[in-house]
Amino acid sequence: MTAFSPERYYADALSNGANCLIPKVQMRDICRASYRLANGQQPGTQYESSETAQEAYSKLSPEDAGQYHKNLTRRETEVMSLCARGYTSQEIGDYLGIGESTVKTYIKRVTEKMDVKNRTQAVICWLKERES
Repeated sequence: MTAFSPERYYADALSNGANCLIPKVQMRDICRASYRLANGQQPGTQYESSETAQEAYSKLSPEDAGQYHKNLTRRETEVMSLCARGYTSQEIGDYLGIGESTVKTYIKRVTEKMDVKNRTQAVICWLKERES
């Protein structure tokens, strides 16, 4: 994710292993784009991707991806549900009556349980699991 024009960094990002370069926008836009990609749709013309959503998902999802929901606590499930709807950590904290840092702790635990690198990958896996 970058605040600069994606054209400036696209080639370097791809050569260093990036699958997609997204301009810095509101988190809801990123979540919507992730959801569209996870469903095999194009994220929109402002995003550039080097591979299909299915290819990207298969790289970060083990065969037993459906096991994730079973391993999440009730609160982790609530947090992921709100992340998937595009809420920021602050908005999730306000909604659940907990601090933003606590929300980030839950997200960190979820990413560890899902064996993904970040919140966006966790949301993609979360949404994909809910479809199956």
